[in-house]
Amino acid sequence: MKSSVIIHGADNFIGARLAASFANEKGVTLRAVHGGDQVALRNVLPEAQAVVHCSVGTPGQIERRATLLYGLLSSSKTQPRVVHLGSMTVYGSAVGTVDETSVLRADLGPYSLAQRLAERLAGSYSQAIILRSGVEYGPSCAAWSGRVARWLQAHRLGDLGACGDGLCNLVYIDDLIAVIRTALHEPGIEGEVFNVAASVKPTWNDYFTAYAIALGAVPVRRIGVRRLGLETRIAAPALKLAESLVSAARLRMLHVPPAIPPSLLRLCRQEIDLSTTRVESRLGAHWTPLDRGLSQAAECYR
Repeated sequence: MKSSVIIHGADNFIGARLAASFANEKGVTLRAVHGGDQVALRNVLPEAQAVVHCSVGTPGQIERRATLLYGLLSSSKTQPRVVHLGSMTVYGSAVGTVDETSVLRADLGPYSLAQRLAERLAGSYSQAIILRSGVEYGPSCAAWSGRVARWLQAHRLGDLGACGDGLCNLVYIDDLIAVIRTALHEPGIEGEVFNVAASVKPTWNDYFTAYAIALGAVPVRRIGVRRLGLETRIAAPALKLAESLVSAARLRMLHVPPAIPPSLLRLCRQEIDLSTTRVESRLGAHWTPLDRGLSQAAECYR
């Protein structure tokens, strides 16, 4: 019997990477659904054995798409397994080692609140498995590899001193895909939650420095507190406005450098360490060495 798997959010980088991993695989019927496509999701749910819900987007999109999926499932005659992709941001401003039983503070703004709401919806569905992803990096990871590469190549980021001594909970994109695929078929894990991040955590300074070297963006600059303040408080609002204007006018030939948001600096200071004991023991997760992962990311974005 063929297995029918829906990827809800196949239009984002994780969904697309997951779909590509199923290419030419026998015994799997893959249904790729754009995030929030109510008609398509309703049409394919009755035949699905499993759903991967990729919660990527703005806070509003995350809330609406989770509400859509679990609303449809609540009235569905079939009860497919759901692998719900969430985010470590549900832990909010927590510090130290956090495991899957830690308090979900979600106090970092609308995004973390939306992720917590989506998790609560997933938690109300008995067949859901929740994955709390760390910082996804690697090829096709526009935020944490593509955008960071542009900052490093322009020497707008580098060694941040004390501002970059927080822990970077990286997860290589293909390691995350492997965990998702295992969660689709591993028996007896319904209702469980898993942190997904590499067990060895570099500091953000280590990450930026190693990635800059892989990209050839050397020498790596030391970025002081004053420069960071100018980037996040003055340059960032102006760049975001310029980006919005260019997008509204559809002037694709104009290049606007990506803004460095204040939230990045807050994250770079946070000493939070995701415990990965459960995902390693229950789902057999393995982690790509950082140098190899950064080499692949640099190959994509150099």
